[in-house]
Amino acid sequence: EEAEEQAAVSRFDKTPVDGGTIVDITAVIFDSADASQSVSSEVLRVLTRTQSKLLRFANPDTGELTGDLASGWETPDGQTIVLQLREGVNWHAEGPGADHPASTAGRPLTAEDLVWNIERQKAGVLQDGSEGAFGRKDYWSNVESIDSDAGAMTLNLAKPNAPFLQG
Repeated sequence: EEAEEQAAVSRFDKTPVDGGTIVDITAVIFDSADASQSVSSEVLRVLTRTQSKLLRFANPDTGELTGDLASGWETPDGQTIVLQLREGVNWHAEGPGADHPASTAGRPLTAEDLVWNIERQKAGVLQDGSEGAFGRKDYWSNVESIDSDAGAMTLNLAKPNAPFLQG
């Protein structure tokens, strides 16, 4: 019994499990399943377990970051962030967004995909041209420009922002 209990506890160590199931409960009504548009911390708490980010906290208590979609990053100065993208990340064949033409099943994720997502949040505009409720629109407003190539993207900030990476 003790071994079974330990096995159940170890599943909560945040080690990814292929085919696993997440069960969560909340009293909050989800405003969106699009993390870019949600302003609910409860929605983000759930989605952060299932959706990739450029960087994520290795330890939220200390602010230590680790790569997720980014394999590495550097900040050559206070206004420049260079993110190297992880290889082998592909679009899903099923699930939300899988039927979108840009998300062809198995197509590699590109820096241009990430730039598109940042720019749509910054502009606050949905694909159909209507205004969207992007909760982090102001956060991205400090990004003056983005340079990208196949394996990296550079965020050029309008002014220094020390906690930008943690955001």
